[in-house]
Amino acid sequence: MTNGLAIVVPEWSRPMLITGLAFAFVGLLADTYPVSPTAQGRIYWAGWGLATLLLTASVAHDGWRTAVLVMAVLVFIAVLLAYFRTSHLKIGGRIRSPYIARTGETPPPDAYRGNVLPSTAWWAAAVFAVAGGGFVFMADSPSDNGFVIACGAITSLYLAGLGHLDKADGFPVARTQYVPLAVTVAACIPLLLLPVAAYFAAYWASPRKSDANEDSREAP
Repeated sequence: MTNGLAIVVPEWSRPMLITGLAFAFVGLLADTYPVSPTAQGRIYWAGWGLATLLLTASVAHDGWRTAVLVMAVLVFIAVLLAYFRTSHLKIGGRIRSPYIARTGETPPPDAYRGNVLPSTAWWAAAVFAVAGGGFVFMADSPSDNGFVIACGAITSLYLAGLGHLDKADGFPVARTQYVPLAVTVAACIPLLLLPVAAYFAAYWASPRKSDANEDSREAP
């Protein structure tokens, strides 16, 4: 209901919705097609592009705000999936991916397990923290508390994993990624800094590789 009047859904809305979802599915499966990586990338972006246009048009009758929101969400999902799951996100002639193996570049010495750049890992932590902290202010009902708890738990687990790897691999706190670390700490204040505490607890509790090797040599 809008202003006391029922929104009339036009007949063309449902077919456009179904067709849009079908194109999104085509884009999702682009990497499984027996074609070249370049063709897979074109199929991926064509599928998601058509899906975005059709799905946005299918909700246009509900107002321009709804249409803009749907378009923004779909673009975000397409870019996010391309960044994390594929090699199809190219900016400035370079493949953008958190996994160094997909970019074709040589891993730096401080890469996480030789596969993920420290800057990528820590800016991802900052995004998790901002999302979790933001939900605290957006929550206006008891049912929203689940989102806050889920974001806080995911952020805490993620940071605990980074803390363990940083200490185990013999690197300093946050592998000197102090700017995203500062953003993460500030964003975790609404979460009572529990994710940050999880990081430092894991960092403190985890043995360094050199310490573990010495213990194994001393053991009878």
